[in-house]
Amino acid sequence: MPTYAVTAVLVFCLSGCASDPWERAVYEGVRSSANQCRLSARPGDAPCPAVPDYGRYDKERNRARGGANDSR
Repeated sequence: MPTYAVTAVLVFCLSGCASDPWERAVYEGVRSSANQCRLSARPGDAPCPAVPDYGRYDKERNRARGGANDSR
């Protein structure tokens, strides 16, 4: 059990070294899986979601919040 705690602390500390914010990394992962869906889609399948790039998503998110566009 203590190894899980040590691993969690290590991952948390190393996440501060990432060059991109974690929100962007998660969003790009979702976007990647949407692209994979499009590549593997067959005729007759449900349409895959269209996911815009992160910059456009961030602008829309800030506008929905009612705030200014604070690009990071």
